[in-house]
Amino acid sequence: MSNSHYDICIIGAGPAGLAAAIESSRRGLSCLLLDRNKKPGKKLYATGNGRCNLCNEHYDRDCYYGSDFASEIIYKRNLRDFVTEYMDGLGIKTVSKNGYYYPMSMQASAVVWALRDAAVMNGVEIISNSEVSAVEDKGDKYIISYSGGKTAEAESVILATGSPSAPELGAASYETLYSLFESLKLEYEPFSPCLGPVAVREDLNPVAGVRCDAEISLHIAEQMERGELQLTADGISGIVVFNMNEYMKEQAHNGHNTIHINLLPDISHDEFISRFNTFRKTSPSRKVLGFLNGFLNDKLAMYHLNRLKEEGSVNDDINVSESEAELIYSALTDWKLSIGGFNDETRSQASAGGIATSQIDPKDMHIIDRRELYAVGETTDVLGKCGGYNISYALYTGFLAGRACLGGSL
Repeated sequence: MSNSHYDICIIGAGPAGLAAAIESSRRGLSCLLLDRNKKPGKKLYATGNGRCNLCNEHYDRDCYYGSDFASEIIYKRNLRDFVTEYMDGLGIKTVSKNGYYYPMSMQASAVVWALRDAAVMNGVEIISNSEVSAVEDKGDKYIISYSGGKTAEAESVILATGSPSAPELGAASYETLYSLFESLKLEYEPFSPCLGPVAVREDLNPVAGVRCDAEISLHIAEQMERGELQLTADGISGIVVFNMNEYMKEQAHNGHNTIHINLLPDISHDEFISRFNTFRKTSPSRKVLGFLNGFLNDKLAMYHLNRLKEEGSVNDDINVSESEAELIYSALTDWKLSIGGFNDETRSQASAGGIATSQIDPKDMHIIDRRELYAVGETTDVLGKCGGYNISYALYTGFLAGRACLGGSL
C-alpha cells in the first residue's frame, strides 16, 4: 500500500489530462497523473490516421451537435487560435490542410511527445498501467484507489478518463467508468458509441472499397453533411458518415431508417442532361456506362445502371433516351439506403455521454458545489464531429482545469 500526497491527481493521460497536468505543474503544484495504459496518449497516437487533426478553421454550434455547454465555450474562446498557439508554445508548428490543422510533421507522435515532455519537465509524476477504481471524497482531501491495491491522496482531482470508444487503443470499459463516477456520486449520461460506420440492409458487395465525394441527408431535412463516403460490403463509412452518425441514431429511433445519398453534389439536373445529349450526338454507339464513368467510379456507375435495368427503368445499354437519363440522374442524386444497425465502441472514434454538463461550470470545468473536483475532455457529455473538434475541446478544457484548480486564476 502507498499513501503519497499530491496537490493534484489527474485521472487519464489523453490530451485533456496532459494539458491539465502541464498547466497545474507550471504553477508549482505537485501533480500525479494516473493512466491505465502502458504510455500516455495511446489513443492520440492513432488520431487522424496517425497525423493528429488538432483543430479546425470552422467552429459553430453544429460542430458539437448543438451542445449549449460546448457553445458557451467556443463562443468565448477561438479554439483554433488557442490550439495553434498552445502547440507553438510546445514547439509544434501547425499547418492547415483544407481547414483541418495538423502538426507540420504530420505525425501524431510529435504531439504526444511534446505534451508528455512538457508535463515531465515540469515535475509531473506519471504512473502508467494504473487504472483508477474509485475516488473517495474525505471532505478535506480525496483518496484515489488504483491498480495493485495502491492509493494516493490529493487536494484536487481532475477527471480526464475519456470514453469507452476504441478499447484497442486503451479506452476504459463502461463498467470502470460508471463505477468511478458513482464512487463520486456524479450524475452522468450513459455512453453511446458514435463517429463510426453504419450498417445498411442493401448488399453493397459490388461497390465495396469504393471511395467518393458525396452528400448525405436524412429525413430531418436540415441535417446534411458532405465529404468522403467509403463503401463496404455491409455498410457505409468515412467522415461524412461518422459526422451524421448521431443524427442517424436519432432518426432511426423515431422510426425513419432511410439515408439519402447524392453522388453528384456539384452537377445540376440541367447540366447532366445537357452533357448526356451531347454524348449521344458525338458517341451514338457508345454504351451509357461510358458517359457515367465521366462522373463516377466505374464500379459505382455499373452498380446503379444494373439496378435501374433490373427495375426496368433503363432498357438498353446503348439506346438510352433522355427520359431514361433523367431517371439515372434521380437515382444518382437520391440513392436511398436503409439503416441496418450501428457499430459498438470497438469501431467508434468517440462516444456521446459522460458526466452531465449541468453539473460543470464552463468557465473552469469544476463540478459545481463540489470541492476541487473537475471533469474535462471526453469524460464530459460533449461530442464533437470529426475534424479536430474533440481534441481541441479536450486540450482547452484540460488547460482551464489545470489553470483553475487550487485557487489558480484564468
